[in-house]
Amino acid sequence: MDALVSKGTILLGGPLGDDVDSGDALLVICADNEAAVPAALAGDPWLDTVLTITRVQLWTLWLRSRAV
Repeated sequence: MDALVSKGTILLGGPLGDDVDSGDALLVICADNEAAVPAALAGDPWLDTVLTITRVQLWTLWLRSRAV
């Protein structure tokens, strides 16, 4: 994960909800299309052990704070 963050592949990531140990997390990934996401994560040792991809959804950023 750290290598993917350093490369700029993963832009944001973290657990969902109040229970950080629930296992549910959201990753915002920079990719050309939805099909490129599994390929971008394929080399990560967390894939299929700690990380299981349950859904990939296209997201377009429309708003951004100047502070970011």
